[in-house]
Amino acid sequence: MVMIPAAQLEEWKKNIEEVKSVQRQQQEQLDHQRDRGQKKKSAKKKMNQVLMVMNEFVGVESIRDESGTLSKIIPGPLPAGAPIRYKDIGADKRLRLWNPDWNTAPKSGSNRAFLEAVIHHIRQKEKDHPSVGMPVEELTDELMWESVTQYYKTMRNNWKRQNDERVAAKQSAHDKEVKLRARKKAKADTMRQNIQGFEDLYDKTKTVGLREIIHTDYMSSEHSDCGNVSIDEYTAHRASKIGGGMTNGFEIRRPEWRSKQMNRVYVRLHKMARDGGPRPGETSRRNTVRLPRYHGLPANNNNKNPPKVKGHLAPRSCISDEWIRNNGKKDGDHLWRDDPEGWVILSLDIPSADFDAHDLAYLADMEDNEPISKEANAAAE
Repeated sequence: MVMIPAAQLEEWKKNIEEVKSVQRQQQEQLDHQRDRGQKKKSAKKKMNQVLMVMNEFVGVESIRDESGTLSKIIPGPLPAGAPIRYKDIGADKRLRLWNPDWNTAPKSGSNRAFLEAVIHHIRQKEKDHPSVGMPVEELTDELMWESVTQYYKTMRNNWKRQNDERVAAKQSAHDKEVKLRARKKAKADTMRQNIQGFEDLYDKTKTVGLREIIHTDYMSSEHSDCGNVSIDEYTAHRASKIGGGMTNGFEIRRPEWRSKQMNRVYVRLHKMARDGGPRPGETSRRNTVRLPRYHGLPANNNNKNPPKVKGHLAPRSCISDEWIRNNGKKDGDHLWRDDPEGWVILSLDIPSADFDAHDLAYLADMEDNEPISKEANAAAE
């Protein structure tokens, strides 16, 4: 038995206590940062009324067009020498209306006076009629200026969109991309929610790699425009898929590069999700009706190269042999990588009995499509 000198034991004990002390301090710092971040996030959420006050001070008007779409009209800067605007608010009271110079920064020129007036109004209002759920003393200069600056930029972007066709076109394109991305993300999230059930059903040892093939960028895109075909052809195709009475729906434009087995896994995951949730036309938990989706025309399919995910190429088994052959691709093009070691998910045999008639028709439709040329579909998602 080895005897350790008492002095050495005391030294070790001291070192251990020092390490524990450092760990406690680090944990306290993390807890403080987390609590501070949560309070700041909560404060920002409660400051949403700032935008309402700013709209009121500027005199924003809401107008509904012929289609029923509601738009907010934001006044622009006043011409030099123009009188200040006022709005009657009852009982012989008038509210001064501001005309910020949307072409300049939030704190420049008269814009600073406008934002200071907003901050002062909110603080005074909170003293008499609390509404943000925060003590007035917590409405710090940092929080208030951060809020009014954020909403100033939002209003400025909306004003520019109303008054500059180029900005409007750019913003519309951005909005479209955001919506397309959101639908892709929703698909990927739906698949991920069914991973556990899929692994339990088909044996986890036979589904290695499943989690790695589910990426937002790998999802098919969903569109409501006619794409590369005429509006008549698009409308007729939509009617053949979801019925002539339906005027709304999303055309699914699948990536041509995805392998048949990858599509098969994706469709099976979607069926599992569909079996456990509302179908197209039914009301979801959020009390909204899900628009129908339908397989798009071949001319609208996405024939772009497989996307990189976080800098990584798609694994080879994810890539369609037909797509490689039809588009003249080869290993030297660096469009894919070897499958990670141990991957077996795309060797999984999913029996046709595990699909319903809708799924089998969908898979057959994908496989029967004539491949599109690499010059086509330049605007595809």
